[in-house]
Amino acid sequence: SLNVGTIYLAAVVYTQTTLKIYLNGSLVVNETGFSASGGTFNELNFKFQSSSSSFPFTIPTKQALLFDTALSDDECIELTTI
Repeated sequence: SLNVGTIYLAAVVYTQTTLKIYLNGSLVVNETGFSASGGTFNELNFKFQSSSSSFPFTIPTKQALLFDTALSDDECIELTTI
């Protein structure tokens, strides 16, 4: 679980069939049934809404980077290690 007031480093990598999320140097999500076909990404939002909460909240963000190619597992681990 995430704690309010804690700083996290995160990286998200996706292809047309996989989604990986790294948090503070660890791979925490590795979904191989992901589907990202078609569409255009023109907006990046950082919001969290759990199934037990009726109100989403915006996650404060200090820095965001967007790369035009997917980073490797090792690069994501290095990038998100505190």
